[in-house]
Amino acid sequence: MKNLDKFKGCLLGGAAEDALRYAVEFMDEQSIMGKYGPKGIISYDMANGKAFISDDT
Repeated sequence: MKNLDKFKGCLLGGAAEDALRYAVEFMDEQSIMGKYGPKGIISYDMANGKAFISDDT
């Protein structure tokens, strides 16, 4: 695997994580569990087929 592929994978992984975390970014654990259940958030919040992302991405 080339270094460029590793860098791309790292960036894509970070963006995917940010999109998953976006919906709960400023919530405490109790609020997350109350909204999403005991497993927490397990899917992306989507609008028009696209996941939300934050400025971190």
